[in-house]
Amino acid sequence: MKLYDAKDPRASEVLGAYRDDLLLFLKKIEEKIHPTTIILGGGLMDAREVFEPLVKDACASIIFAQLGNEAGLEGARRLPFRSF
Repeated sequence: MKLYDAKDPRASEVLGAYRDDLLLFLKKIEEKIHPTTIILGGGLMDAREVFEPLVKDACASIIFAQLGNEAGLEGARRLPFRSF
């Protein structure tokens, strides 16, 4: 993100390609599964300020995990206490 913030052209190109692939993937999920909500988390949270405006405009059902990059760890912590 440091290079992107510094307006490095290669970093912008890589992030742009990643964004395009991510949007294509999310659109396919919306078309095929029709979820009410798609929650994004994990490593993407490190670039949330870049991706959130781009993704929100393209896909209405997208939200970002409130726990950020810790969402998966929190789910793993709670799993043993869940009754099935």
